[in-house]
Amino acid sequence: MVEMIIEEGKSIEKLTNRVVELEKEIEKLKVSRDLDRIKLWKAVLGDILKKTDNKQQEKPEENQTPK
Repeated sequence: MVEMIIEEGKSIEKLTNRVVELEKEIEKLKVSRDLDRIKLWKAVLGDILKKTDNKQQEKPEENQTPK
């Protein structure tokens, strides 16, 4: 009976350690996901700003051409 309790305690300790490892991995993945989202938004915002700049540059040229 005592041996079974000792074995169960060892199993519980192993499982607890595994849970801790998995929780750390989850946090790493969350950080990675958040960084990917930030990079994506920066890329999207960069594209929007480029389009806006291109449109603003086109407008003065259109105003300079005689009608």
